[in-house]
Amino acid sequence: MSRGFKFRNIDIYRSLEKTFILHEDNESLIIPLMAIDGLGEQVAKNIVVEREKGSFISEKDFIDRTKINKTQLGKLKALDILNFN
Repeated sequence: MSRGFKFRNIDIYRSLEKTFILHEDNESLIIPLMAIDGLGEQVAKNIVVEREKGSFISEKDFIDRTKINKTQLGKLKALDILNFN
């Protein structure tokens, strides 16, 4: 906790590209996608645009729709933030 804020992990279904957003608990902030080192602005934008079209159903679907590369995907896996419906 810093300056009275709590932070929630990055969420591929809620995080914005560059902006912290207030969690529905009104006590914590959701970290933006661009906080992931090396993710890249375009991939962050792609994630936001593509999730609006519907949930990611598999890793392949996520890769195809977001144009993420293997290195970037590995970083998301290491953070354990990928979940597919």
